Amino acid sequence: MKKNSLIFAFGFALMALFACDDGDIQERVYADNNNGCIIKLTGKISGVKGWSGNYSVVLAGFGDSDYSIVQKNIPVSDNGDVELTLSVTSNDIKTIELCVTNVLRERIYTFKKMDISEGKDSIFFDAGEVDAGMYRCLQDEIFTTTCVQCHGGSNTPAAGLYLTADRSYAALVGQPSMRVEGGTLVIPGDSKSSVLHKVINSGYETGLRFNHENMVASAQKLKLIDEWIDNGAGN
Repeated sequence: MKKNSLIFAFGFALMALFACDDGDIQERVYADNNNGCIIKLTGKISGVKGWSGNYSVVLAGFGDSDYSIVQKNIPVSDNGDVELTLSVTSNDIKTIELCVTNVLRERIYTFKKMDISEGKDSIFFDAGEVDAGMYRCLQDEIFTTTCVQCHGGSNTPAAGLYLTADRSYAALVGQPSMRVEGGTLVIPGDSKSSVLHKVINSGYETGLRFNHENMVASAQKLKLIDEWIDNGAGN
């Protein structure tokens, strides 16, 4: 009888030990989290549908790296009106961004962002009107920052090619090259045959007076241009 009592007592103590350990784990996880902060995004967001399948327009939370900790896709809306909520549960998140990420959840381009305010259960993020299109990203990230100093920053743009925001699309898509005989600057659906691809990538002999190979040094940006062309070169 005494032996059975000892076995019972040992089993009860073992169960209690595991039960306490379970509770301790839950407390530790909760202590590492914010108090269930909710981000509420509103805005009129266009261009979401025009991105290729390797990219997503998202509402995302970032810490110190370029990879999102949490994200949620922006829905496609007929009139552009968007209402979206995102739960933020990690203390590592420092900014909330309306942005584009690739399949690795790496930040490609940010349209709007805000810092996280501590101690708030709900944060309202009014993005206003945003053109989140793929071409808008190319214009801001590449053409405006890298190309317009020669192509539109003066009265006589190089090769007669304007790459300013108001003229670049019409100047590129389906337009013959002024320097590469028989070439078309951007052929929708065919990046490799497009002069734009050839002049900024290595391994092509274009006969241009100026070498453009190092103008766009980022492999990520070179890929983005090709993806835009192969996806139909939409505006």
